[in-house]
Amino acid sequence: MLERAPRSGLLFPNRDGAPYRNAASNYGQVMRRVAARCEAESIPFTRFRIHDLRHAFAIRWLKAGGDIYRLSRHLGHISVKTTEIYLSALTADELDRVLHVGTKDGTETP
Repeated sequence: MLERAPRSGLLFPNRDGAPYRNAASNYGQVMRRVAARCEAESIPFTRFRIHDLRHAFAIRWLKAGGDIYRLSRHLGHISVKTTEIYLSALTADELDRVLHVGTKDGTETP
């Protein structure tokens, strides 16, 4: 379901189509709605934590060649060392691209 979601806009809008003011406090409602939609569409569904979305974002950012320092700032990490945990999810080629962003051998950021 996440793979089919639009790349922009809201992933989990409320019933009015607006963003949740505090998604964490509405987590149970969001999970019930997603589970029901998946069941209706015969899509396998496994509950996940809100923090899992943060991890998925970070890994996708890096796999797309994003700069680890920008990601670190975006996630609010005090040190890039904290962000480096996501490097273990990359292939050797992806890791090489991430480590060379901003150099003559690097790629553009996403």
